[in-house]
Amino acid sequence: MDEFIFNGTLANVESSYRVFLLKCVKEENMIARYVESLQILTQDDPSSEEAFHMLSLCVEHSLFAHFAYGILLICCGCFRKGMDITERFLSLVPDLETAVMVGNVVGKQVSSMGILGYRFLATSCKFDIWPPCYQQHPPAGSICKHCFAYSFATRFCMLY
Repeated sequence: MDEFIFNGTLANVESSYRVFLLKCVKEENMIARYVESLQILTQDDPSSEEAFHMLSLCVEHSLFAHFAYGILLICCGCFRKGMDITERFLSLVPDLETAVMVGNVVGKQVSSMGILGYRFLATSCKFDIWPPCYQQHPPAGSICKHCFAYSFATRFCMLY
């Protein structure tokens, strides 16, 4: 199942591996549920309550799912809840470098599922306030915990 995390094309509708994925989802495999919910939320319906619920059930089983749940909630307009989940995610990883690595893996996973180009998340991604330190980072520099959620949500919204 881990192969689905690192190769998002396996979850695509036209993939011959999709049948296997859906069987694993039916058997309540948490990695399969994470991959399928991510596929639904980024490829089919970014406001699917059922997919968000399925993703929420995976949070305790996968750092990838925990990250994706928080960022996608922010992207879909649930800023406070998404920030709370993202802050919890950051408390679970040993350092910011690991958090960025997890975020990059999820970003690559989603991108390999296929970029739709509709930008349907861009209209719902609203930050109540900008991170207090966001303007102080060099453009190519690393991000801090305050900017982590903002940076990844912005990146996801621009893709989708």
